[in-house]
Amino acid sequence: MSKLFSFILQHWPLWLAFILILALIIRLELKSAREAARQLSPQQATLMINNEQAVVVDVREATEYANGHILGAVNLPLSGLKDNSKPIERYSGRPIIIVCQRGHRSMQAIGLLQTVVTKLNNLRGGMQAWQEAGMPVEK
Repeated sequence: MSKLFSFILQHWPLWLAFILILALIIRLELKSAREAARQLSPQQATLMINNEQAVVVDVREATEYANGHILGAVNLPLSGLKDNSKPIERYSGRPIIIVCQRGHRSMQAIGLLQTVVTKLNNLRGGMQAWQEAGMPVEK
């Protein structure tokens, strides 16, 4: 045991680097596990909408939203959320499903909104996955 301590003392920069890398790996794993818990398939989103009265927030621009969106979805473009997240606060007591075209902008929106509201979910694959699953779209 004393040889281990002497080795650590002689090579402290390597041990420090090892501890930092280990901490970063653990942090990344926890972050990915937390984000994975928020991903919903179109079927899971439908169940959440029907059973838990979840609110669907579409963060695409108004022109994309007009071309087709989930029934009853609220359009709050990501560009507007960066400056003002107040419109979404009225839904803070209900589960919120954030939707975009493919799922990338919605993760940005979740990053912006996670301090304002809880129960945020992302529709994995966005509207593209929703339409490929044959779910209804409103224009």
